[in-house]
Amino acid sequence: MMNSFFSFGQGKSHRLITAGGNAAVCGVVVASPETEIAAQHPPHRRLPRRSRRGVSLFGVILGVAIAALVTLGLVSAYQGVVTNTRAQAVLNTMLIMESTVRRTFANRPTFEAGPALQGAAISAVPTNSIQGSGASRVIVTPWGGNILVGAGNTPSATAPSGSTPAASTNRFYIVVTGLPEAACETVASAYLDRADVIGLDTDGTFAAITAAVDDDFADINSDCDSDDETVGIVFRG
Repeated sequence: MMNSFFSFGQGKSHRLITAGGNAAVCGVVVASPETEIAAQHPPHRRLPRRSRRGVSLFGVILGVAIAALVTLGLVSAYQGVVTNTRAQAVLNTMLIMESTVRRTFANRPTFEAGPALQGAAISAVPTNSIQGSGASRVIVTPWGGNILVGAGNTPSATAPSGSTPAASTNRFYIVVTGLPEAACETVASAYLDRADVIGLDTDGTFAAITAAVDDDFADINSDCDSDDETVGIVFRG
């Protein structure tokens, strides 16, 4: 009868007793859990150091380029919003000036000469639109240009004084100076196709306006081509 005795132990040699009484030694190696995990999951191949640096540098350059484009777009959009907001403020001031002149002189035979219309307008517009004090007060735009109102159909970028401009029975004008290009287009186009507007001019070389001068957006866009533009509008009384 064969007598055998088995003893198992990790990483040890074991004795086997055969039927003839002879002993044999057999080596049994049992793999550890760590070894099995390592065999199932070989280490990832690492990129050469030079290649890894190249990918990182490309990523940095790409990120900087994208950030620059985004920043440029945001700055441009912000400037557009600011310009439009300021242009709307100018239009609001002009509306107040126009309505004040119409109301003040509604029952008078003429729009008076000199600074009479300008004085009436100064008393009505918001105080943040006024610079100076006393007789030297002027109505200004957010860009520092002037907004002037006077009698007649010949706009002038010179502040009314004395007997200039002459009185008019049925015409008055508003002039805005120092407008940037986009604001010039916004302000001028707001007065297109109005029945109570005789005409408007955006080239800054004013003559008597008896009919439409710039009568469509194409004319306005052509004349509003710098950052120091002047717009003149002549109204029916």
